[in-house]
Amino acid sequence: MNKVPDKVIWQGQRYFAFEFTSLYKVSSKSYLSFTYLNDRGQDQGTLIGHFFNLVGERSEINIGKNVFLSTNLQLFYIDYDGYNDGLFISPKFSSFARNVPFSIFF
Repeated sequence: MNKVPDKVIWQGQRYFAFEFTSLYKVSSKSYLSFTYLNDRGQDQGTLIGHFFNLVGERSEINIGKNVFLSTNLQLFYIDYDGYNDGLFISPKFSSFARNVPFSIFF
């Protein structure tokens, strides 16, 4: 009997996916976006479910002569089979100075 050494096995999985994305520009410095994604795994053990994402952003808020602030709020909901679901919020604040090639965010 021959022994086969451990090998990495690559596996492909078939999916059908549908995505709907929209963007509404409220002003030159603000926007809202919405994304809906429907995943349909075709093989046993693949994920089937929905992903919803809503983002609002406001940029270039003056907090000084050359310093600006941007805010971004992301709300997303994941609903997949097998207890893979939940509602999440992800806020982001960033600050930058005019003519400086980096920004700070948290």
